[in-house]
Amino acid sequence: MRIQALDKARGVVLIIMAIDHAKEMIGKNIKFSGEFWNRNFPFYEDSFLFFTRLITHICAPSFAFMMGLSMILLTHSNKTKWQDEVKLWKYFCLRGFILILFEYLIFAPIWSFVFKDPSIVFRFAVISMLGSLMILISFLVKRHWSIQVIVMLLSIFIPPFFFSTGELDAKNINFLLNILFVPDGNYFIYAIFPYIGIGILGLLFGKILIKKEKIAFTLLPILGIIFISLFIFSRLIGSVYFNLKSLVSLSDSHWWSFFYMIKYPPSLTYLLFTLGIFFILFSLIYFIDKFTTNKIIIVSKFLDVANVYGKSTFFFYAMHLIILCLLGVLILDILKWSSISDIAYGWIIALIILYPLCKWYRDFKKKKNENSLWRML
Repeated sequence: MRIQALDKARGVVLIIMAIDHAKEMIGKNIKFSGEFWNRNFPFYEDSFLFFTRLITHICAPSFAFMMGLSMILLTHSNKTKWQDEVKLWKYFCLRGFILILFEYLIFAPIWSFVFKDPSIVFRFAVISMLGSLMILISFLVKRHWSIQVIVMLLSIFIPPFFFSTGELDAKNINFLLNILFVPDGNYFIYAIFPYIGIGILGLLFGKILIKKEKIAFTLLPILGIIFISLFIFSRLIGSVYFNLKSLVSLSDSHWWSFFYMIKYPPSLTYLLFTLGIFFILFSLIYFIDKFTTNKIIIVSKFLDVANVYGKSTFFFYAMHLIILCLLGVLILDILKWSSISDIAYGWIIALIILYPLCKWYRDFKKKKNENSLWRML
């Protein structure tokens, strides 16, 4: 079972993600990131720069949600072939392991070059986090929905307690805590929790979608509005449980500081805001694609481009890092340009180059046998 709107939503999120990485690789001299629980928050003096960062916050939670959704849709499509649950586990565990392998063998050297590390630093970043989620969630795909709900709630609401006690010391955190709950910001950028809960939420949404597609996408924007309302409420309360830091340390004189949130690991306010925005965006794409695409030509063309990116997600990720890295050398290191407009040009050029490449890869992958490793990438 394939939902066109899912590929298009994934493509839109990839385009947004590329904004952030263009700033990483072309605008290295501009401070714009680093919302870690154990560091001083990077306050923004420029509203435009901040909002280009804010919009990209939706990417990681969106990918986790869409991963869970894709897993249940793929399981439904292969329900005859995967009656034996061991086959399902083997498929998703292999696919998850490949993601982790690529993170450490391919992407780690690229990011080490970007950050000018003296040697290659192997970081547990977004791709290895998503690969880990795929492996772990595979053991929950065929469980009863009640078990999935319990695991989801525990995964999301227990991690903030580590921070609300005020006794967390980065120096005394071991490997297990780093990878599961509390990233150190050096070798661990993302933690498995609470993202696994977001992946399970996507899985549960997929169960509803398979039975009642229209109802699922009618409920999604309502859930999005509820999440954004809860974000406002939790931000006003200002407790460490919701924000992972005191409100004083997340505020400055600018009005947009209301949207300052801890991303590493994701605070509840961060998850409520980003998922709320994504749910509204996803449902909007679904209804445009379903009912009005042919009437709005510009939107139709944009979503067609996003669809190509969304059907070659992993390839897009790998190639956009390489292309942006090369553009960074050209624009920043050789031409010495690093303004916001230069970053925007680099981002647009990268997307233009990526379109025919992703289109080629999408067609190449289609020709491969369903058991081919290429179909997993």
